[in-house]
Amino acid sequence: MPEIASRIESRLKKAFGLEIEVILRPLAAVRKLAAASPFAAEARTDASRFYVTFLREASEPIRTIAYVSPERDLRIFGLSPSEVASTIVLSEKRGTTDLMRLLEKRLGPAITTRNWSTIEKIAESKPDRAPEGKRRRPAIR
Repeated sequence: MPEIASRIESRLKKAFGLEIEVILRPLAAVRKLAAASPFAAEARTDASRFYVTFLREASEPIRTIAYVSPERDLRIFGLSPSEVASTIVLSEKRGTTDLMRLLEKRLGPAITTRNWSTIEKIAESKPDRAPEGKRRRPAIR
């Protein structure tokens, strides 16, 4: 996948003149993550939100990434060396931008974060396949 990401990055730079980091995961990896149900034990309220952050490269040991806010309304925990889960309870004091700033501070800028419901939808999706015997052409040229 790194070579595909690199090709996409160079084409984005050519098209828009910007350095945009691309982080990819195979559909099978997203399905495995969804099947693991990392948020199954979490309390669910109208104010709770669940996220998975994908790191471009494997990170430091998970124990150094783990974090719980003093108010216990924000939590970060490792899933694997390249994926981190986080939960937040929204309030007047705390919002998703607070979580995103903390994630970038702890993990660096080479990350992308997705809501858990997005992960579940991707995991349930069917792969886009070319007709039998035909090679699928990339969407970005």
